[in-house]
Amino acid sequence: GGPGATGRSYSDYPTILASIRERLLTLPANTVVRTGHGDNTTIGAEQETLAKISR
Repeated sequence: GGPGATGRSYSDYPTILASIRERLLTLPANTVVRTGHGDNTTIGAEQETLAKISR
């Protein structure tokens, strides 16, 4: 899977990657994420994966 729906001017792939870097990876590691698809997680648990896909 990818980081979300792309193909729209406000949600194209580069915009989503920038949002991950600038908005998600700057949050505290213990921030709970309620994904909407699957189990809850935390920024800390997902940080390595988020960093890899947002390069």
